[in-house]
Amino acid sequence: MNIRLISREEIDTSKWNSCVHFAINGNIFGYKWYIDAITKDWEALVEDDYASVMPLIWKKNWLGKKRLYIPSLMRESGIYSANPLSEKRVSSFLDAIPSHYKKAAIQVDQFTLPPNNQAWNVERKSNHLVYMNRPYDTLSEQFSNKTEIQLALAKSANLRPINSLKPEKIANFYKAHSKEYTKENYHAYLRIMYNVLHRGWGFASGVVDSKDKLLAVNFLIFSHGRLISFLPVVSKEGEGVGALEFLVNLIFHTNANRQVLFDYNENEQHFGFGEEVIPFYEFSK
Repeated sequence: MNIRLISREEIDTSKWNSCVHFAINGNIFGYKWYIDAITKDWEALVEDDYASVMPLIWKKNWLGKKRLYIPSLMRESGIYSANPLSEKRVSSFLDAIPSHYKKAAIQVDQFTLPPNNQAWNVERKSNHLVYMNRPYDTLSEQFSNKTEIQLALAKSANLRPINSLKPEKIANFYKAHSKEYTKENYHAYLRIMYNVLHRGWGFASGVVDSKDKLLAVNFLIFSHGRLISFLPVVSKEGEGVGALEFLVNLIFHTNANRQVLFDYNENEQHFGFGEEVIPFYEFSK
């Protein structure tokens, strides 16, 4: 196993994206275009001829020293590989991280075994998924009472879906109504949405009231058998009439009986639709 460090500029884009695409643990967050949409400050560890890859995303502190960190739009990255992610392979990659990163934090998926290595702290985190390969009536039996109440409010309010939303409309709604808004993420969201639409891997959706006022939006991404809830945002007015629940319920209607996972992407706004808890891990030192 030969693991080497290369700069972002040295990466063979085709081989990198192919590794992520066909990795046993591939996900949207590992593609080079996705990482580039978030930051240009990263380098990578590559095993042999791109049999396995690992992005190292860094930023400098006030002293100019680099540290590995977890960007807010990067739920999981870690090691992408077509080979088994054994403890030996994981440890080999972690050991190959340059020593000048005195502080480091990365988040890896549920397939990456936490290493038996005292140099790293391991924290278990939770994402939530719903397996959609069942009839809608079966899926809806798992809805919480709160969700049922919100859906009843949405029905009374005569909400309706709208699909002809451009990324700018989604991003501007995020800017106006999300408490987590940052200018940096605003532009990153736009870059990611346009990249996804260019590849035909996702779509935007929204909910309006009887006066065509936009109350909730989301951008959904298809990747590796998952439908990822990427940018769900609801206004205060929309919260009062169950607009986001209405939007999620539409997704359940249109994707029931499909071999796909609905991925909450750590977003607690969706909880109450019969989700299952799936672990992932943060390694830090």
